Amino acid sequence: MGIQLATTEPSDAELMQMFLVGTPGEVSDALVECAGHAERLGCEHIVLGVPTGPDPAVAIELACNVVIPDVLARTAPAGPAPATPTEATQ
Repeated sequence: MGIQLATTEPSDAELMQMFLVGTPGEVSDALVECAGHAERLGCEHIVLGVPTGPDPAVAIELACNVVIPDVLARTAPAGPAPATPTEATQ
């Protein structure tokens, strides 16, 4: 058996099913939907990682400063706001 290599490149539609891509707002929307599924399934964590596009530093900055705060604001239960990634590491 062993590992089989893909014989064709994945289509854009296939890539869109595997990765969260788009503007920060589109990625936030997708993560909010993902968070709902994760909660329903009993998952406690969602991991963001590579590939992060052509400029990983910009992608990480957008994730930390735009996407994650937006998702937390839209999914957090009532009560004190959770620490942002920057606050949590200080």
